[in-house]
Amino acid sequence: MFSNNKLMRYEVVLVALVTTAIAVAADGSAPVTALVISPVDDEIIFARNEQLFRSHLINPAMVVRMDTKVPRVLCLKYIAQGRQLLIAGGLPGESGSVELIDLVKKRSIWFVEHHADVVYDLDVQAELLVTVSHDQHCHVVDLQNGMVQGIFKEHSRPVMGVRFMNDAAVSVSGDSSMRIWNVASQRQTRMLDNHRARINGISMWLSSLGANQQTTKSLLVCCTISDDRTIRFWQPSIGRMVRFYQMKSAIPLCMTQAINRTDSFEVTVGTSDGRIITVDYKTAKVQFEKQVSKVGIEVIAKHPHKEAWMTGDAAGVLRIVSE
Repeated sequence: MFSNNKLMRYEVVLVALVTTAIAVAADGSAPVTALVISPVDDEIIFARNEQLFRSHLINPAMVVRMDTKVPRVLCLKYIAQGRQLLIAGGLPGESGSVELIDLVKKRSIWFVEHHADVVYDLDVQAELLVTVSHDQHCHVVDLQNGMVQGIFKEHSRPVMGVRFMNDAAVSVSGDSSMRIWNVASQRQTRMLDNHRARINGISMWLSSLGANQQTTKSLLVCCTISDDRTIRFWQPSIGRMVRFYQMKSAIPLCMTQAINRTDSFEVTVGTSDGRIITVDYKTAKVQFEKQVSKVGIEVIAKHPHKEAWMTGDAAGVLRIVSE
């Protein structure tokens, strides 16, 4: 699973952007296509197209190359308290694949190719997995064996993101729509089309943890980012767009969610002009902004226990950014 523990050296440069570290690989010209931070320690796993790496967040001077059957990695997700990893991607125009690996035993649990094009995103709830693809379909999958349990086919463009919402799933697409559908029947229950261009991603807060949030299903909150240069907050189960932030020029390309120091929901997005911007749900106003790259931020992850983010850009550079 780890290519005979082959180590690849990284050049580490410290930059005066408040505690920001930049790590550039020998093949750093390849864009960073996926990135996750472990929920239990400072480990990171990231991908550059056909290569997958495991490293330490704070000291990324040495990285271990990991083996995966997924030919081009576009999405990573830790599960099972960080002991297992879901890897998704595929070959453009040919196949979409997903692999589940055991990080402790260093072995593949299962590998499937059930999409007709690359897989962009996935989400997990209990024993179910949902995957979305450039082939315009959403697959409900058994997490134990990778077998498809059902397919949602209502999108008319590539599906870019998905999140579970209790007994439903919420998917977003290049057709500029957000669609809510029943997981068991794969039947659409609601369609929201406030966006005016492709939706690039979705985040969902499944529990109402904020101080001003009531614990009711109707107040579940999600956030979407789009090529229309907006960051929109929703209460999807009642079909309501709550508020939005309009960016002036750049496009939000990627997003990570958090609950901030005031116990409120927030998202931090990476933009096409190399900035990261944190927007608060209650006000839809910018709380933090920093220029971190000269090229677009392709992926971003929030540290689960610290006020810090890691970004990966189109030039293949990884950065640790703190306020």
